[in-house]
Order: sequence, then structure tokens, then C-alpha cells
Amino acid sequence: MKRYSYHLQLLALAWAGVLLVGATACGDGDDPNETPEPPATQPILIDGKFSSWNSTSADGIFDDGAAIGLFAVEGAFTADAPRYINNARLTLKEGLFRSAASLMLKPSAGTLAAYTPHADRMPLAGTTATVTAAADQSAAADFAAADFMAATALVPADQQGAVQMTFHRMFSRIDLSFTTAGEPTLDELADAKVTLTLDLSADVDFATGSVTGSSNPQTTTPNGTLVPDGSTIKGLSAIVAPQRIAADEAVLNLKVGTFEASYPLGKELTLKAGMQYDFAITVGQAVPDITVTVDVTEHEWTEGTSVEETVEVDDNMPKSITDIEGNSYPVVKIGTQYWMAANLATTRYNDGTPITRMDDAEMWTNNGTTRTDAYCYPNGESANVERYGLIYNYYAVATNKLCPEGWHVPTIDEIRMTIELLGGEDIAGDRMKSDSGWKYKGEENPAYQGTNSSGFNGLPAGSREDNGAYWQFESYGYWWSSSAVGASQANGFYLYYNRPTVYVTSPQQRTGYSVRCIRYRN
Repeated sequence: MKRYSYHLQLLALAWAGVLLVGATACGDGDDPNETPEPPATQPILIDGKFSSWNSTSADGIFDDGAAIGLFAVEGAFTADAPRYINNARLTLKEGLFRSAASLMLKPSAGTLAAYTPHADRMPLAGTTATVTAAADQSAAADFAAADFMAATALVPADQQGAVQMTFHRMFSRIDLSFTTAGEPTLDELADAKVTLTLDLSADVDFATGSVTGSSNPQTTTPNGTLVPDGSTIKGLSAIVAPQRIAADEAVLNLKVGTFEASYPLGKELTLKAGMQYDFAITVGQAVPDITVTVDVTEHEWTEGTSVEETVEVDDNMPKSITDIEGNSYPVVKIGTQYWMAANLATTRYNDGTPITRMDDAEMWTNNGTTRTDAYCYPNGESANVERYGLIYNYYAVATNKLCPEGWHVPTIDEIRMTIELLGGEDIAGDRMKSDSGWKYKGEENPAYQGTNSSGFNGLPAGSREDNGAYWQFESYGYWWSSSAVGASQANGFYLYYNRPTVYVTSPQQRTGYSVRCIRYRN
């Protein structure tokens, strides 16, 4: 693939580097000797809207609980401009994006740059961020997280009220449908394995509005399931970086039964940011091979990527699930996700391999070098396992064998999806906490308990710190995600006794947290 760059016009004035300077005027009656009051700061509120690159607006793109990342500078958004707000998380509530902390605009004129969905780490090289869509988008959260949007807004001096920001999509969407000329049949195609080989990474420059592809194609697993629709089957979608595809470049990978081959589109195609491409694929049998022709239709991408739109859920999920040791866990549905409603307690992986029990504090502390996957008892006591499950280090999570077959430890994006479904990080904790068992200094005050309206039934098992010490048993509850942060940390989240909030964290991987498992459908 060729390297290319698209220049997109988010806000021409901001990206041309125009600096708005607040002006003061002296009118009749002003006292030149009067000492002016210091300028007031303004809490940050964002009125976020969506628009296509052709200025087509659409409602319903942002749901309550949606989160954006925000950067703020004084003056123009340039590579050397100090950011006085750096990747702050704002959540949509009552029509406006708000921060949990008291973020304030500076009184001088400046520029805001924002993106969605929020990521805990969004490092900028100057004014550019490298954004990568997941290679496996079969999980709804990974598909939704690939829908990267950006916005920039000039802020005048002494801004009052919410800042309006218009978000534009920076990636492209592909929807796949199949028809057959007779062989193979639609039923056979419905069971086919379909992947795409396309660029997934792009550099997004907030200052210039350019999107530059990586020229590094990867095999991409689409989201969804192929289902009948008249004479076609459809239901697979993928989000990829804008790019040029050569006519002879193999991008469609198809496996039907024992037959497997890759196919080009047959003509050059440029995938543009914010556009949707329908690949209508006709499959025919030409013994011994399968022939494929692809017709492509381009149109504006204005629909959402919500879980409800992209995930087929089987509501016949059992009320409980059993691990390899026979431990049973209740199952609760939150949105379209199915969660274990109790902490994992297995001492063996799903392939039968025993997990190391590590009681010794010194061994636990030094495990950052040996990286032994291990578990321990909550607060060091085996009597706590029945109620609180076990505590695992991240090395055990990273084996991908902790959960029963068909279940998995959630990614941080899947956890954020749950938080957003429950109203956002400021209130979801109250809905996730159990309605009893939360204490402070041994006191179980009613004010410390949650409502457990979600059914998650989060319990305060505490954690085991990277120094081997047990921490905040009966006051805090900590849970792992499967998402690593660099080589030595990983994401998780926690709840605690006197707040309704959910907090995302990134401890050392040798730390011990509880584990929950999720799945979407049978």
C-alpha cells in the first residue's frame, strides 16, 4: 500500500494557527485608577455534536455516559504549546460533556482539541496522535472503540457557558454482504470465516486535520454475524484506517469448508475518513476454486456503533456458570453483556493446569522479575474465599485461561462500556456495589453500601499490593481487566466504601486483584 495523507478541515481558523486575543476597551466613565478584578476561570463544559465531512449532522451518536478526551492550550494548538489540560476524561451527562474533577478554562483565549472514545493513554507527538483500531473487532467494545472521532474549537477570552465542538470521524467503515451464484450455498457461506487485510493505524494531527495511514496491513476480524436477508447474507462490519487499495491487492480473505483464498477488489479504491463502504460480494464456484467479485458503494457514515446495533445476543444465557473445579457463579445481564455476579475462585486454569498459590510476601514482592502467575486468599485468609473469591496477579489473567470456556476477562474498553451503560463513572459505582458488606474501620454503615441495582454485586475483597501487603479488605474492591499498559502495568478498576464512583487504575502486574468474567452470547 502507498503512504498517503488526507487533509480534513476540522476548524480552519484553529488549524491555520490564528490566535484570538481578548480585547479590553475603556468606555466613558471608566476609572483608569481603578484596580481591575482578576479574571475568573470558567468550568469546562463541552456541547459535543457530530457532523460528517459533508456537514450532515446526526443524532444519537453520543449516548449518556459516552466519554471524550480533552486537551487545552492557550493560544493556537501548536507542537510547542504547553497543554494545561492533558487528556482529561469528560463524560456525557444531561446533554453536556463534564469532568469528574473541577477542570477550569483559563481566562485567556485558547484552543481545545478533543477526541472520542476516551483512552487512558493518548500520547501526542507534538500535535499528532497515532490511533490504531483493534485487529479483532468481534467484541462489541473493540468495534466501538475503533470509531475514532476528533474535534477542535477556538475559545475566546473569558468564555462563558459550554464550548461547542463538532466531532468528525477519522476512520472508515466497511460493511460486508454476500450473494451466491449457486455454489457454495448461502448456508455454507454463513459458516464461512471472513477476514480483511487492511491498514488499521493512522496518525491524526489535531493541528492540521491530516490523517496519514501506516502502510502496514493487518488481518482484521470483523464484528457481527452473517445472517440471512432475502437472497443475501450480511451482518459483518469493520472499522479501518483511511487508505488507498490497489486493484490487485488481496484484501478479502475467505475460508469456506476446507477451501481458503484471498481476493483483490479488482479496481483501485480510496477509503476516506468518515465514509462507509458497502462491499457487495458475489461468490461463485469455478471448480476447483471459488470465484469472487466485489461491488463497492460509498456513502456517508452517519450511524452509530452502539453495542445494541452490532452485537447479537442470545437471551437464553444460563442463570449460572460453572468453572473447571465445579464452583458456580450467578450470571447477570448488563446491557448486552453477561457478567459473572461473583468473583472468580478457581485454583486451576480451564485446561486443568494448577495455578500457583503464593502466600509469601517476599516472593510476591519479587515476582516482578520471575512473573509467576499466581493467586492468594483475600486478606491472606482461606475463610474469605467463599464470599470474596480469590485474588490473582495479572500474570494469571494474561494466560487467557482463567475463565470458563467461552468466557473471558473483560478488556478495559468492555469495562468502560459497562460503566457507561450504568450511567457513567460518577454514579455507576453505587449501582455496582453490593448492598451490604462495605465497612470502614470495621463499621458497616448503611451510607457505605451500594444499591446493587445492576446485579453486579461488587464486594470489597481488597487487593494485594505489589509489596506483598494486603490492602483495604472490606473497604475497597478491585478487579482486573485483560488490558496491559506497557510491559509492567495493566488496567483495572475499583470501588470503595464512601463513594458512588468507579475508578480506573493501572497497577503493577504483580499486584493482586479480583477477577470477573464476561461474554456476549452462547
